[in-house]
Amino acid sequence: MKIVHLPFRRSLAMILGASLCFAVHGSVVCEKTLWTDGHGDLAVNYFNGEWHWHIEEGQEVDHVLVHIGENARLEIPDNPNFTFLGDVGDSVWILPSSQSPGVPFIGIAADDTPAGLFLNNRFDLYLTQVSGPGDFFMWTTSGTGTPNQLMNSSDGLSETDSVSVPVGGHFHQNWGFNSPGTYQLGFTAEGVLTSDSSTIRSDEQVYWFEVNVLKRGEADIEVAYHDGELEF
Repeated sequence: MKIVHLPFRRSLAMILGASLCFAVHGSVVCEKTLWTDGHGDLAVNYFNGEWHWHIEEGQEVDHVLVHIGENARLEIPDNPNFTFLGDVGDSVWILPSSQSPGVPFIGIAADDTPAGLFLNNRFDLYLTQVSGPGDFFMWTTSGTGTPNQLMNSSDGLSETDSVSVPVGGHFHQNWGFNSPGTYQLGFTAEGVLTSDSSTIRSDEQVYWFEVNVLKRGEADIEVAYHDGELEF
Protein backbone atom coordinates (compact mmCIF):
# COMPACT_ATOMS: atom_id res chain seq x y z
CA MET A 1 0.00 0.00 0.00
CA LYS A 2 1.29 3.42 -0.96
CA ILE A 3 0.83 6.13 1.67
CA VAL A 4 1.65 9.77 1.01
CA HIS A 5 1.39 12.39 3.74
CA LEU A 6 1.99 16.11 3.79
CA PRO A 7 4.65 16.12 6.54
CA PHE A 8 3.84 19.41 8.24
CA ARG A 9 0.11 18.85 8.73
CA ARG A 10 -1.62 16.68 11.31
CA SER A 11 -3.34 13.68 9.74
CA LEU A 12 -5.93 11.19 10.95
CA ALA A 13 -5.43 7.48 10.36
CA MET A 14 -9.13 7.01 9.67
CA ILE A 15 -12.52 8.43 10.57
CA LEU A 16 -15.12 5.94 11.81
CA GLY A 17 -18.86 6.61 11.95
CA ALA A 18 -19.86 5.15 15.32
CA SER A 19 -23.44 4.56 14.28
CA LEU A 20 -22.30 2.30 11.44
CA CYS A 21 -19.39 0.55 13.12
CA PHE A 22 -19.31 -2.58 15.25
CA ALA A 23 -16.72 -4.89 16.75
CA VAL A 24 -16.03 -8.35 15.32
CA HIS A 25 -13.42 -10.51 17.05
CA GLY A 26 -11.62 -7.45 18.34
CA SER A 27 -11.65 -5.61 14.99
CA VAL A 28 -13.78 -2.61 14.04
CA VAL A 29 -16.02 -3.13 11.00
CA CYS A 30 -17.92 -0.28 9.35
CA GLU A 31 -20.80 -0.48 6.93
CA LYS A 32 -20.81 2.45 4.54
CA THR A 33 -23.35 3.51 1.96
CA LEU A 34 -22.01 3.12 -1.59
CA TRP A 35 -22.20 6.17 -3.83
CA THR A 36 -22.10 4.69 -7.33
CA ASP A 37 -23.89 7.17 -9.61
CA GLY A 38 -25.36 10.65 -9.89
CA HIS A 39 -24.43 14.13 -8.74
CA GLY A 40 -22.99 15.06 -5.36
CA ASP A 41 -20.23 17.08 -3.77
CA LEU A 42 -17.36 17.05 -1.37
CA ALA A 43 -18.90 19.82 0.71
CA VAL A 44 -16.79 21.92 3.08
CA ASN A 45 -18.28 24.93 4.83
CA TYR A 46 -17.43 27.30 7.66
CA PHE A 47 -20.17 28.81 9.82
CA ASN A 48 -20.88 29.37 13.51
CA GLY A 49 -17.15 29.26 14.17
CA GLU A 50 -16.65 25.69 12.92
CA TRP A 51 -15.74 23.77 9.77
CA HIS A 52 -18.41 21.36 8.50
CA TRP A 53 -17.78 18.47 6.06
CA HIS A 54 -20.21 16.35 4.04
CA ILE A 55 -20.28 14.11 0.97
CA GLU A 56 -22.74 13.41 -1.85
CA GLU A 57 -26.03 15.18 -1.00
CA GLY A 58 -25.44 16.21 2.61
CA GLN A 59 -24.38 12.77 3.87
CA GLU A 60 -22.04 12.31 6.81
CA VAL A 61 -18.52 11.72 5.52
CA ASP A 62 -18.00 8.63 7.69
CA HIS A 63 -21.08 6.95 6.27
CA VAL A 64 -20.28 7.04 2.54
CA LEU A 65 -17.86 5.12 0.34
CA VAL A 66 -17.42 6.56 -3.17
CA HIS A 67 -17.45 3.55 -5.53
CA ILE A 68 -15.66 3.86 -8.88
CA GLY A 69 -16.39 0.92 -11.14
CA GLU A 70 -14.98 -0.58 -14.33
CA ASN A 71 -17.02 1.81 -16.48
CA ALA A 72 -14.79 4.66 -15.21
CA ARG A 73 -11.63 2.99 -16.53
CA LEU A 74 -9.82 4.62 -19.47
CA GLU A 75 -6.40 4.25 -21.06
CA ILE A 76 -3.87 7.05 -20.68
CA PRO A 77 -3.73 8.70 -24.12
CA ASP A 78 -0.67 9.19 -26.27
CA ASN A 79 -0.68 12.91 -25.50
CA PRO A 80 2.24 14.72 -23.82
CA ASN A 81 -0.22 16.85 -21.84
CA PHE A 82 -1.33 13.78 -19.88
CA THR A 83 1.99 12.19 -18.99
CA PHE A 84 1.38 13.21 -15.36
CA LEU A 85 -1.15 10.36 -15.17
CA GLY A 86 1.41 7.66 -16.05
CA ASP A 87 2.52 5.69 -19.10
CA VAL A 88 0.64 5.66 -22.38
CA GLY A 89 -1.86 2.81 -22.49
CA ASP A 90 -1.95 2.22 -18.72
CA SER A 91 -5.32 2.21 -17.00
CA VAL A 92 -6.66 5.20 -15.11
CA TRP A 93 -10.06 5.44 -13.43
CA ILE A 94 -11.63 8.88 -13.89
CA LEU A 95 -14.62 10.66 -12.41
CA PRO A 96 -15.06 13.31 -15.12
CA SER A 97 -15.94 16.98 -14.70
CA SER A 98 -19.07 16.45 -16.77
CA GLN A 99 -21.83 14.03 -15.87
CA SER A 100 -21.45 10.49 -17.20
CA PRO A 101 -23.86 7.58 -16.63
CA GLY A 102 -22.80 4.95 -14.12
CA VAL A 103 -20.16 6.97 -12.24
CA PRO A 104 -20.37 9.53 -9.42
CA PHE A 105 -20.45 13.12 -10.65
CA ILE A 106 -18.49 14.77 -7.85
CA GLY A 107 -17.63 18.41 -7.30
CA ILE A 108 -16.40 20.66 -4.49
CA ALA A 109 -18.99 22.86 -2.79
CA ALA A 110 -19.16 25.63 -0.19
CA ASP A 111 -22.81 26.58 -0.63
CA ASP A 112 -23.52 27.07 3.08
CA THR A 113 -20.58 29.36 3.87
CA PRO A 114 -21.82 32.96 4.38
CA ALA A 115 -20.73 35.54 1.83
CA GLY A 116 -18.22 38.09 3.09
CA LEU A 117 -16.84 35.76 5.76
CA PHE A 118 -13.55 35.07 3.97
CA LEU A 119 -11.19 37.41 2.14
CA ASN A 120 -12.16 37.59 -1.55
CA ASN A 121 -15.00 35.17 -0.78
CA ARG A 122 -12.65 32.23 -1.18
CA PHE A 123 -10.72 29.71 0.89
CA ASP A 124 -8.20 27.00 0.02
CA LEU A 125 -8.67 23.24 0.13
CA TYR A 126 -5.45 21.22 0.44
CA LEU A 127 -4.85 17.54 -0.28
CA THR A 128 -2.98 16.43 2.84
CA GLN A 129 -3.13 12.63 2.71
CA VAL A 130 -3.36 9.88 0.10
CA SER A 131 -3.41 6.37 1.51
CA GLY A 132 -4.00 3.56 -0.98
CA PRO A 133 -2.49 1.32 -3.65
CA GLY A 134 -1.76 4.08 -6.16
CA ASP A 135 -1.84 7.80 -6.83
CA PHE A 136 -4.62 10.37 -6.91
CA PHE A 137 -4.96 13.22 -9.40
CA MET A 138 -7.31 16.18 -9.75
CA TRP A 139 -7.34 18.48 -12.76
CA THR A 140 -9.51 20.71 -14.90
CA THR A 141 -9.39 20.91 -18.69
CA SER A 142 -9.43 24.07 -20.78
CA GLY A 143 -11.54 24.56 -23.87
CA THR A 144 -8.56 23.47 -25.98
CA GLY A 145 -8.22 20.22 -24.01
CA THR A 146 -5.14 21.29 -22.04
CA PRO A 147 -5.17 19.98 -18.45
CA ASN A 148 -4.55 22.23 -15.45
CA GLN A 149 -3.22 20.08 -12.62
CA LEU A 150 -4.67 20.87 -9.21
CA MET A 151 -3.58 17.86 -7.15
CA ASN A 152 -1.09 15.07 -7.87
CA SER A 153 0.17 12.66 -5.21
CA SER A 154 2.67 10.89 -7.48
CA ASP A 155 5.41 13.43 -6.69
CA GLY A 156 4.56 13.86 -3.01
CA LEU A 157 2.24 16.40 -1.41
CA SER A 158 2.87 20.09 -0.87
CA GLU A 159 1.01 23.39 -0.62
CA THR A 160 0.60 23.32 -4.41
CA ASP A 161 -1.80 20.36 -4.16
CA SER A 162 -4.79 22.60 -3.55
CA VAL A 163 -7.82 24.33 -5.04
CA SER A 164 -9.35 27.74 -4.38
CA VAL A 165 -12.97 27.23 -3.33
CA PRO A 166 -15.56 29.96 -4.08
CA VAL A 167 -17.83 30.76 -1.15
CA GLY A 168 -21.51 30.14 -1.86
CA GLY A 169 -21.00 27.95 -4.91
CA HIS A 170 -19.58 24.73 -6.24
CA PHE A 171 -17.51 23.59 -9.22
CA HIS A 172 -16.46 20.34 -10.88
CA GLN A 173 -13.09 18.77 -11.67
CA ASN A 174 -11.68 15.51 -13.01
CA TRP A 175 -10.77 13.00 -10.26
CA GLY A 176 -8.35 10.23 -11.25
CA PHE A 177 -6.84 7.09 -9.68
CA ASN A 178 -4.16 4.96 -11.36
CA SER A 179 -4.60 1.67 -9.51
CA PRO A 180 -7.58 -0.37 -8.28
CA GLY A 181 -8.20 -0.68 -4.54
CA THR A 182 -9.38 1.34 -1.55
CA TYR A 183 -8.13 4.88 -0.91
CA GLN A 184 -8.34 7.36 1.94
CA LEU A 185 -8.00 10.98 0.81
CA GLY A 186 -7.39 13.59 3.50
CA PHE A 187 -8.28 17.24 2.95
CA THR A 188 -7.61 20.37 5.02
CA ALA A 189 -9.34 23.74 4.56
CA GLU A 190 -7.82 27.15 5.28
CA GLY A 191 -9.07 30.70 4.87
CA VAL A 192 -8.47 34.30 5.95
CA LEU A 193 -11.35 35.91 7.87
CA THR A 194 -12.35 39.39 6.74
CA SER A 195 -13.29 40.40 10.29
CA ASP A 196 -9.77 40.35 11.75
CA SER A 197 -7.50 39.02 8.94
CA SER A 198 -6.79 35.89 10.98
CA THR A 199 -6.10 32.61 9.22
CA ILE A 200 -8.20 29.64 10.30
CA ARG A 201 -7.33 26.06 9.38
CA SER A 202 -9.42 22.96 9.80
CA ASP A 203 -8.38 19.56 11.07
CA GLU A 204 -7.88 16.99 8.33
CA GLN A 205 -11.02 15.25 7.08
CA VAL A 206 -10.70 11.84 5.44
CA TYR A 207 -12.93 10.64 2.58
CA TRP A 208 -13.10 7.02 1.39
CA PHE A 209 -12.97 5.84 -2.23
CA GLU A 210 -12.85 2.37 -3.76
CA VAL A 211 -11.67 1.82 -7.31
CA ASN A 212 -12.70 -1.20 -9.38
CA VAL A 213 -13.32 -3.30 -6.27
CA LEU A 214 -15.49 -6.36 -6.99
CA LYS A 215 -18.72 -6.11 -4.97
CA ARG A 216 -20.60 -9.11 -6.37
CA GLY A 217 -20.41 -11.78 -9.03
CA GLU A 218 -17.82 -14.41 -9.89
CA ALA A 219 -14.05 -14.14 -9.64
CA ASP A 220 -11.35 -16.79 -10.09
CA ILE A 221 -7.83 -17.36 -8.86
CA GLU A 222 -5.90 -18.97 -11.70
CA VAL A 223 -2.90 -21.16 -10.94
CA ALA A 224 -0.57 -22.24 -13.77
CA TYR A 225 2.73 -24.10 -13.92
CA HIS A 226 5.09 -22.32 -16.34
CA ASP A 227 8.85 -22.56 -16.83
CA GLY A 228 9.30 -24.61 -13.69
CA GLU A 229 7.32 -22.23 -11.46
CA LEU A 230 3.80 -21.92 -10.16
CA GLU A 231 2.18 -18.65 -11.21
CA PHE A 232 -0.97 -17.13 -9.77
